[in-house]
Amino acid sequence: MATLFYVTPTGSDSNIGTTIGASFKTIQRAIEASTSSGDWNETTIKVYPSASSGATYHEGLNSSSPYRQGLTIEAITDNGVVYLDVGGESYGFLMGYYNTLRNFYVTGGTGHADCPSNDTIKGTSAGQPMRVEDCIFDNCTRTNRTVVTATDRSHPFQDDAGHSWVKRCTFKNLDCTRAILNPVAGHTEIESILIYDSTFDYEAIFVYGASEAEGTEPAAGERGTVLENITVDGCTTGRDVIGMGQRAFARNCIVSNCDAGTSSPAYYRLYRSSNTSSYTFPDGKTFFNCIAYNNERTAGNLFYPDEQTSSCFVNQAPGYSNRSGKDFSLTSTSIALGAGTALASASFDINSASYIQYSSPIPIGAFQNPAVAAAGDSSLNINVLASTFTMNGSSITVN
Repeated sequence: MATLFYVTPTGSDSNIGTTIGASFKTIQRAIEASTSSGDWNETTIKVYPSASSGATYHEGLNSSSPYRQGLTIEAITDNGVVYLDVGGESYGFLMGYYNTLRNFYVTGGTGHADCPSNDTIKGTSAGQPMRVEDCIFDNCTRTNRTVVTATDRSHPFQDDAGHSWVKRCTFKNLDCTRAILNPVAGHTEIESILIYDSTFDYEAIFVYGASEAEGTEPAAGERGTVLENITVDGCTTGRDVIGMGQRAFARNCIVSNCDAGTSSPAYYRLYRSSNTSSYTFPDGKTFFNCIAYNNERTAGNLFYPDEQTSSCFVNQAPGYSNRSGKDFSLTSTSIALGAGTALASASFDINSASYIQYSSPIPIGAFQNPAVAAAGDSSLNINVLASTFTMNGSSITVN
């Protein structure tokens, strides 16, 4: 039976935590109160802002000591943003098996997180499935650490119930090693990610797939780690902007206005894969429908030599709605609209709008349409899927 705990700024860690009126005060207390030990979503911890505005929780979370499985920790943002301030903590969240973090604004407060031996968000060790969804990461990571390290089970190709993911997240104002790293083993999805105005010692994203023997094709839909619908803008990287290893492949990504490979311009690229020709991918390619625009140190070298690519755009502006205002949604004339590679599953853009419902074919990048309201945006209180709308007491039917 699923368990539910509540956390509020006015709660108390001496409460039982199972009702909103007897809520805990800290997230860590709710983690420790859990006794779940199985699959995803066995225990849900709902974390609230104050009654009329946002709230900040100054905590470093740990579900590996005591060890807790199956936790979903979700910020409820109806009344305001829920901040997880990890400044001065040993980590942001050291995640146990089958843990999910959702809908938090993670920040280092007035300084970077003090994580000398931990990345901000990471699995306890390789082999630990974990999921991060709908989060913002802003100035939250020590310079020599990674923001999110996505660990997964060590099985080369497992079913969807087991693999990890990082979806619909924004990374900004960072000065650290990487935004996202995926270790060697596992099958992880990195989907609908926006990264901007950051400096990375290595790549913005580096992912591995599974380290199964070369030449053995995985089953359909289980092709190692997949990077899809990523937008990276205005970043400086010491190595490649997007790098991939064993059995990883990318589709529908944009890299724009970046300074790539500052530590060795002759070697690094915007997009680079170390996959060998004996790995099997759809159409024999590793990059599908990606855009590269206005990047430095990469003239003529956007992809690593002999990289297998398909339908990629070079030096064509992606068509952001308002880049200077940090609005990376797409204009109605963007070359990225309708130019993406179809996805195998029901995926969602960074505003949690379904690609299948809103766009066919799907776009390139993390956004699909500027008219789609962001999740939780009360200024657009319209159900865009409905055929009948009610305004000021009158109904309008759209055919």
